[in-house]
Amino acid sequence: SLRTDDFAEATHRAERKYLELIGKIHSGEKVFSITADEQVQSFLAHQEARFKMGDASHRQLSRRQYIKYQQVMRHYLRFVSPQTSVSSLKPSRFLDYVTFRRAAVPPPSFLTIKQEQTLIGSLFAWSREEQLVPVTMIPRFADFTVAPTDGKREPFNETTYNRIVRS
Repeated sequence: SLRTDDFAEATHRAERKYLELIGKIHSGEKVFSITADEQVQSFLAHQEARFKMGDASHRQLSRRQYIKYQQVMRHYLRFVSPQTSVSSLKPSRFLDYVTFRRAAVPPPSFLTIKQEQTLIGSLFAWSREEQLVPVTMIPRFADFTVAPTDGKREPFNETTYNRIVRS
């Protein structure tokens, strides 16, 4: 809606909107938003290319890292819903990500969640570079600190070590 009853003003606003649209198309910007699922599929295809690049000793991305990207993207899609239009996401939507992830059974550590937030941030940085999302779309996550002991395990004692090595 152009929100005016004046025909001349409506014509002027329509021309301006049309020129903005043409400008976006010529600059390579997406006119219609992609879904979160399409965003993730494009991102994972890019990561897969990085994983397959070069031989095993010179890859840009290890198999383990690639699998981690896949896992985190599944969590992201469950959080936002695969059919959600990416342009409709508000940066503040991600403030609830910690609560969402801690509701899982068993709840992941805060260190794991912090790493997931970093990877989701990478998804949006890549999406901005590829002009799939607006430049202003930067997810805003809740601030929290990770305890120095979070993610650490107890060291093996000699008995446990021997049981693992000799089994």
